[in-house]
Amino acid sequence: NRFVWIFLILGAVLSGCSHWARKPEEPPKIYDSRAVEKFVEATIAEELQDYYRAIVLYQEALHRDSTSVTIHLALASLHQHLGQTESALTHLNAAAAISPEDPYVTEWIVELLGNLERWEDQEPYVRRLLKLDSNNLAYNLQLANIYLKAGDRKSARRVFRKVIKLAADDKTALLRLGVMLILNEEPELAERCYYQACQIDPTDDQAHFTLGRIYVTMEKEREARKRFEMAIAINDTVLQYWTNLAFMDMEAERYDQVEFTLKRALQAVPDHPALLNLLGSALERQDRYEEALEVLYRSADIDTTSVAPYITIGFVYDETDQFTQAESAYKKALEIEPGNATILNNYAYLLAVRGIRLNEALEMSEQSIEQTPDNPSYLDTMGWIYYQMGDYPQALEFLLRAQELSEENGSELLDHIGDVYWELGENLNARQYWKRAMEVDPDNETLREKIRQPESSSN
Repeated sequence: NRFVWIFLILGAVLSGCSHWARKPEEPPKIYDSRAVEKFVEATIAEELQDYYRAIVLYQEALHRDSTSVTIHLALASLHQHLGQTESALTHLNAAAAISPEDPYVTEWIVELLGNLERWEDQEPYVRRLLKLDSNNLAYNLQLANIYLKAGDRKSARRVFRKVIKLAADDKTALLRLGVMLILNEEPELAERCYYQACQIDPTDDQAHFTLGRIYVTMEKEREARKRFEMAIAINDTVLQYWTNLAFMDMEAERYDQVEFTLKRALQAVPDHPALLNLLGSALERQDRYEEALEVLYRSADIDTTSVAPYITIGFVYDETDQFTQAESAYKKALEIEPGNATILNNYAYLLAVRGIRLNEALEMSEQSIEQTPDNPSYLDTMGWIYYQMGDYPQALEFLLRAQELSEENGSELLDHIGDVYWELGENLNARQYWKRAMEVDPDNETLREKIRQPESSSN
């Protein structure tokens, strides 16, 4: 069997050991018999995993036939297998010099340079490939990637636009390109890919949904809603389609629309706990607390492993000043997920605003901040605990840090900072913060009274 195997290898070597231009007028190459012999011995040594002897034998074969692409590629493959990338590149470049029209060798070089993250070194090889096939999608994408790595987004976009045109009728290529563009934060170009893919196949619900997500990032609500609805019309059992539509309205504070969407969703996907939990949140935002609690407890009964409904249940009870029930909800949530930062923070704040069990509240707040140090809500809670403890400088430090990190300073945070400044005797700063809080919450009578209070009431 071994002799048969060697004979087959010998036949392959005779046909490919050395490269030459296959023109009828040129005489066939005369092989060096010793080169062929060494090559066969090298392949046997490699098969037996005697890699370094194989390298020596391949080199001996190459010494007798330096124009053999096959031997250079065998050495390149073996060096790559041994992790000797530079040596592999040396032989690949030698093979490419012998056979410049062969894309396979150049593609291999590009791949190895990519593994080494030598993006600039890739460019001349990619351009060589593009000369061979200027409309090749993979080559063009590789060039775009080189531009991206170099920070030249303008040139990358130019290449991406070309690729989109080349893939105009290829849905699969468009979707793959769209993913790449999303990952590289190019929503406008990604939108073109997914739009064309939806034109090619209007029944692809996932493509419609992804296009909707792109429109959300581009702040095109009308177009996003249209695509989410199209995805739902094609397949109304996919939870993600409904929740994204609901979240879009939730962020815009259109809670009645959220409620309408989720009730439709629950007809298609009955009693899904995630949908029930979202519906409970929408009802809570509308101050419909009894309805919210009914839906949230239903969600909790269906999915006993989820803390999400208990977080909102605790908030509802806190809002309605039912401390015992709120504490019970947070304790239940911590039984399910003991280290949950959101629950720890909410529980700590529940205690802090009432000025009770402050050491316990401080410990929970520290745990939540340890997990997410830059969360402004968690820092606000910590600041308010220190305020209740009478440590006003420490309170101010945490509250100002929360303000610095908060994208939208809510009235409560600004109110807290004003309270701390007032206790520190910095009445001007206190009133400035209370006035800013009033701009956010103009109907807040408590803030109005604070602003009107006389100077002598400060400590």
